[in-house]
Amino acid sequence: MTTIGDVAQVNPPKPKYKELTDDDVVGFVPMAAVDESSGEISVVEERPLGELRAKSYRTFSPGDVLFAKITPCMENGKSATVPELPGGHGFGSTEFHVLRPGPEVDAQYLWNFVRQKSYRVEAEAHMTGSVGQARVPAGFLRDTEIPLPSLDEQREIVDHLRSISDRTRAAAEHLATAKRIISSVNRSLHASACTGRLTEDWRRANTDGPDTEIPFGWKTVRVREITECLDRLRKPVNNVERAKRPGPVPYYGANGQVGWIDEPLFDETLVLVVEDETFTGRTKPFSYLISGPSWVNNHAHVLRATDEISPEALNILLSFYDFIPLTSGSTGRRKLNQRSLMDAELLLPPVPEQQEIVRRVNEGLKSTALITDQLDRALRTLGQTSQAAAAKAFQG
Repeated sequence: MTTIGDVAQVNPPKPKYKELTDDDVVGFVPMAAVDESSGEISVVEERPLGELRAKSYRTFSPGDVLFAKITPCMENGKSATVPELPGGHGFGSTEFHVLRPGPEVDAQYLWNFVRQKSYRVEAEAHMTGSVGQARVPAGFLRDTEIPLPSLDEQREIVDHLRSISDRTRAAAEHLATAKRIISSVNRSLHASACTGRLTEDWRRANTDGPDTEIPFGWKTVRVREITECLDRLRKPVNNVERAKRPGPVPYYGANGQVGWIDEPLFDETLVLVVEDETFTGRTKPFSYLISGPSWVNNHAHVLRATDEISPEALNILLSFYDFIPLTSGSTGRRKLNQRSLMDAELLLPPVPEQQEIVRRVNEGLKSTALITDQLDRALRTLGQTSQAAAAKAFQG
């Protein structure tokens, strides 16, 4: 056992740059360029030395280890080994601690040690400074005890951890792909429900008429014909005012519940539809159900279903409706106004078939939710695997 301060310099002094002129190009590393998952630096900017040398940037060299000391970058694991640099010198944020390994310690070994979650938790406990600006002091790094096997064994440990990291990263990419597939399955489920494909067999068994271009028994309607719009009753309340009115009533916005308030505007089952939010490239549904006491702000349209349709069926028909051509405004934040929503056309199935659609969609969503939960658990396990491997490695 030794300490980091015994085997590495912590924040070494700036070099004299005797071999360079102010016009010579050197490297600059923004904090955002440090990838917390891989320990790699994605971007090394090229800047003239004269632009940087007089400023209070942290300096480093190839082979050094960068360790973000400020919250939340430190807790998120922003750390990296420094690659080759333009001009052989680097500059970056003073919110980096720089560890310069001595001859006894391998840079990758040192980086793997300080990036451990257990180490970052301990570092967080030693932070100093105000809330939101807390930092890990250099003394904590210097005094940290570190197990030091031979250089050969250090490099064996590094290779072992890299192998595990590569495999867990590949597995995580496969799991992420599976989650995207599940999301597309949910959209396809809704699409088939809205066109009648989902209940083709049900119609053959329960009706006498043939399907033509429109499924038998279905009809084209506008949203205004099967709903009542309650937008006139909604009221926005900002965060400051809501803080003065704490209570048990959910406060809803464009994408779901965004807070609580003391009293309700509504007390029934309703369908909320996004009014002004992300439309282009959106993966979330455009509508969602609420029930019971509630308060709704002005970022979601409020629809009450009539006797011709259940709220659950209405939500299915609107969840992934192609609203984008009906919206106006900039790409980043388009708006679906009330008239466009209420004039939107959709296919309305008869009430008995609506009930079957709701049953089948709910059954399908329940299945995909179970799969998504399994995928999320697997992703969490992958993260724990890398940390457990590191813990074993540094225990010999």
